[in-house]
Amino acid sequence: MSLPTGILELDRLLDMGDEKFDDGTVILIRGGPGAGKTTLAIQILDNQLANSSPEEPQFALFLSLENPSQRVLNYARV
Repeated sequence: MSLPTGILELDRLLDMGDEKFDDGTVILIRGGPGAGKTTLAIQILDNQLANSSPEEPQFALFLSLENPSQRVLNYARV
């Protein structure tokens, strides 16, 4: 099952044909400070939640070990 990120170019880069990630796959996004990891994660979650329906609501979990909660909430408001 493929889960689109909602970011067209990233979805195109991650398109692996028949080699899709298995359900339950965990993907680690890593990089140095300021690389855009938090922004990318928030955008993907926002795109997924925006496409949910009342009949099949989606839930998301964002876990950050480095950013204070207020900073993450400020990213989400952008």
